[in-house]
Amino acid sequence: MANKFYPAVALTGGGTGALDKIDGMDLSDLDAAMVVTGNKAYFYTLDDSSGASESSPGVISPDTNAGNKRWILKGNALIGDYKGNWAASTAYVTRELVKDTSNNNIYYCNTSHTSSGSQPISTNADSAKWTLIVDAAAAATSATAAATSATAAAASETAAAASETAAETAETNAETAETNAETAETNAETAKTAAETAETNAETAETNASTSASAASTSASAASTSASAASTSASAASTSASAASTSASNASTSASNASTSASNASTSETNTTAAASALAWKYTFDSSTSMNDPGAGDIRFDNATIASVTNLAMDATSADTGNPDISDLIASIDDGSNDTHEGYITIRKSGTPATFACYSVTGAVVDNTGWLQVPVTHVASNGTISNADTLYISFIRTGAKGATGATGPAGAGSDTPADNVFRITDQTDTTKKIAFEASGISTSTTRTITMPDEDVTLEARASLGSSSMIRTNGKTISENITFAGTENGSTIGPVTVANTYTVTVSNGSRWVIL
Repeated sequence: MANKFYPAVALTGGGTGALDKIDGMDLSDLDAAMVVTGNKAYFYTLDDSSGASESSPGVISPDTNAGNKRWILKGNALIGDYKGNWAASTAYVTRELVKDTSNNNIYYCNTSHTSSGSQPISTNADSAKWTLIVDAAAAATSATAAATSATAAAASETAAAASETAAETAETNAETAETNAETAETNAETAKTAAETAETNAETAETNASTSASAASTSASAASTSASAASTSASAASTSASAASTSASNASTSASNASTSASNASTSETNTTAAASALAWKYTFDSSTSMNDPGAGDIRFDNATIASVTNLAMDATSADTGNPDISDLIASIDDGSNDTHEGYITIRKSGTPATFACYSVTGAVVDNTGWLQVPVTHVASNGTISNADTLYISFIRTGAKGATGATGPAGAGSDTPADNVFRITDQTDTTKKIAFEASGISTSTTRTITMPDEDVTLEARASLGSSSMIRTNGKTISENITFAGTENGSTIGPVTVANTYTVTVSNGSRWVIL
């Protein structure tokens, strides 16, 4: 690059025509400058790596974009006697200097004369008697052009930086949208697990979530590609800021698409959660173990260890929208006829269905008006439930006890029960029993009782002696007795029939008193 020459009419001050007014961005190493001020001319060259502190006139630093660039004084010379502003009807001699106030140019008198006419000197009748040594207008134009160039360069750089920032922002938004979509997909799958009994609805929601997540992933990929293109364009933004801006716009559109897909996934998750809540009641966990009213929509355990819980304190109202009162439902779980196992209460943590606790209801539910206490026994659990966690609770009541079935066939070995085990019980009063005693039978002997082919009523008979050798009867009959004509009888006398009682012997029967 060719070195440039800069004329100036002042050393410092930052005004028009001043050496320090020239923008450092336009300066290159070994550029030259001449400053004519007063009756002296100063000669400078630029050192682009100096970094020295400004010390006029020896070292001059540009006011704008200086960096390490410094104007270094190489010399100065007395070129004439400065007379100030040019005036008409004034005698000027050779080597005198004047300033043309119409354009701030500096002129050197090369021929003695008396001035006449008017400014500018360049069109004055005596113009040939003057030599232009500082063209202020040219210096100002150069400075203005340099400033304009610097402004344009700064604007270009700013636009490039803005385009690159927009592209990076779009890429970040796209990545965030993709993450949100993936999170929404995970939540949708979790909600599906919590709504296993609503399989059809959950599967539909899962399909929607999967589709939305796929669309979100595709959009996010497109956003990432667009953002990459925007980044490449931004690298060349100093020469093509427009291209970077277009790429950033594409990335923004892709990010918007990803956001829409994430929204669809979130909607699917909401639908699945609604399906789950339709099958269970929403409650908020209160970690206090005190068995009293836990507050609207809350539930408590009587033990901080889930597996050791023996009672639940449940508010009469659930945490569902509107806090519906479900106390009658809770109170009814012990209404079955199975005294040892009334039903199940299953508790799942919202968003984390693998965290659960299942209890069997093992006693009567106590309704305390506003809250209910449920006696339970731990069945199974997993994970940790913390204070303020949202829970979904479902109830399953054990069916009523069935009617007693028919007596089954006798089991093996029941044809020889021990005499202290076998009993015949009265069908009405089970405290009335018939027992058999086999202790009087000889060892290894079986005695058979043979029933006649008729109804028989067993009566106790008095006897005397071993093996009841002597049969006895009473001496007084205190009941009414009738022989029906189909049987005979005998009695050892004497015998007396008590007053008001009779013995009737029908035709065909005989009663013998011995």
